[in-house]
Amino acid sequence: MRYLILTRGLPASGKTTFLNENGLADYTLSLETLRLEFEGPLLDLDGRLTTSKDHDENVWDNLKSHLKARMKLGELILIDYNHIKTEDLLQYDYLVQYFRYKVFCLDFSDVSLEDCKLRNTQRVDYKVVLDKQIDEMHQIMLQEQVPKNIEIIKPQNLAKLLEYTIPDYSNFKKIHHFGDIQGSLRPLNKYFEQYPIQDDELYIFVGDYCDRGVENHLTIDFFLNNYHRPNFLLLEGNHEEHLWDWAYGLESRLDEFRYKTKPQLEEANVSAEKVKQFIISLKSLVLYTFDGKKVLVTHGGMSIIPTKPVMVKNNQFIRGVGSYIDCAVIDEAFYKNTALNEYQIHGHRNTEGFPAQVNPRCFNLEGKIEFDGYLRVATLSHEKGFEVVEIHNPR
Repeated sequence: MRYLILTRGLPASGKTTFLNENGLADYTLSLETLRLEFEGPLLDLDGRLTTSKDHDENVWDNLKSHLKARMKLGELILIDYNHIKTEDLLQYDYLVQYFRYKVFCLDFSDVSLEDCKLRNTQRVDYKVVLDKQIDEMHQIMLQEQVPKNIEIIKPQNLAKLLEYTIPDYSNFKKIHHFGDIQGSLRPLNKYFEQYPIQDDELYIFVGDYCDRGVENHLTIDFFLNNYHRPNFLLLEGNHEEHLWDWAYGLESRLDEFRYKTKPQLEEANVSAEKVKQFIISLKSLVLYTFDGKKVLVTHGGMSIIPTKPVMVKNNQFIRGVGSYIDCAVIDEAFYKNTALNEYQIHGHRNTEGFPAQVNPRCFNLEGKIEFDGYLRVATLSHEKGFEVVEIHNPR
């Protein structure tokens, strides 16, 4: 999940201990740990063991390099550092904006100065900080503010942030799940001609809204005009990264987008700013219940329903578990690993040409729509349960 959580507090305020005790060490980048990777403890002029700061430029470069790599995968990330100054919290802004992260401040600033000093004396020698330095940091922290766009979270409330609340959508008359669109609006329009959009029905799209088809501009216009609907839920597919780069003013690495999709969008004067807001709104997964069924909807397909979805990489929801050719494996694994009332719906990959309903509880909605194939839609209703509708998209 795209959450960046920045700890803030004095040395020995309990930041590292809290992260370790709550099973978050493997999700954490630590400045102190990186310093020790560049150079071990050394003696200072007073004969104290301490940690060198001589390599801090390289340490910070490495931290931000690691941060970028993890953000690219859409991981939950915590950064264990004091973040005393406002500018400390803002230094990640470019990466946060480009990778579309939500930032939180995990705040330990209310741990008293006296408690921090006492705990500091009980630390390993080379981690002890001089009282004078703690006093200086305390004064700075009192004067500096957490930016308004960063939500402050107290340690006791972090577990709630990392929970995933599963909504019950049984109040909807029917739920429609749409496979990859790939710039092919005609079959989608045909579907809505047969089954007009209703306010009491829910519409979930698994992603990949553009590329390969011949109606990219019309398809994107449709979603720009409709994604705000309260009964529309749109997921992020892997092709949205190319759309995002274009909207962000960067050159896409995909020739298909550069030479076909991009010209269509620009000739039709599709708004890059509106596209940015659209992509920011996309979800990595939808997990819900309906008449006792638990349904996981992703772009790429999973082997189980994760117990803590927030701690799973976005990249795995988007591209799926395993490799691109493992579409059969993940549906088989899901069927074996989950309860009888648990179902999954995904698109993205279908290298072996499976039907839409792969097994009694898995649906693959990748129907090669852009290659003389089909728009696949799995519907779920109170009366009939799951059904599949396919709309041909002739070339």
